[in-house]
Amino acid sequence: TLLRLTEVHAARWLDVTRSHDVPAYGFERILEPPPLDVNVARLLEEFAKGRITVGDQWQAALTAANFEVIDQLSEEAGTILERATRADKPGSLDEAVFNMPDEIWARVVYDVLVAHHARAVPIDKLIASLIPLYFGRVASLIFETRTLTTDQAEVFIERQARAFELLKPYFVERWNAVMAEGSVESEVVVR
Repeated sequence: TLLRLTEVHAARWLDVTRSHDVPAYGFERILEPPPLDVNVARLLEEFAKGRITVGDQWQAALTAANFEVIDQLSEEAGTILERATRADKPGSLDEAVFNMPDEIWARVVYDVLVAHHARAVPIDKLIASLIPLYFGRVASLIFETRTLTTDQAEVFIERQARAFELLKPYFVERWNAVMAEGSVESEVVVR
């Protein structure tokens, strides 16, 4: 949906340069939400396996620099998981550190949108390649927020949103380059 709507509504979002607060409706949170039981090992495993199963799609969709970082992070995820699950000297994920930086995640999402726009990878393969990337990002979020309160985690999420906002010129530049190359036959009107 995101891939298609980004194209359909390009005329609406391309020139937007800032975000603004939106009204919040509903009840104020009084109690902390219950903790979620997330299988972080599985998230790391799926991200690490992504290098093998969809690495070619990552390489086709991402810029060379972003692919290199993702490839290294995926290898790191595998190493962390291997250390935690060793039979001879089992470790723990509680002590592990894994971080997919906000900027890299924003660049990856933007690269995937541009790859779809350029038809660089068939949409079904592009979507399949996003799944391990998403798992890697979720694992990173869990590692980075595991000791935070809900309010502190909200600040963390706001920081991530800010990364997307700050990197929008990167996205727009790459999007417009695809349009200039004439790679896309589209009804999208770019102002």
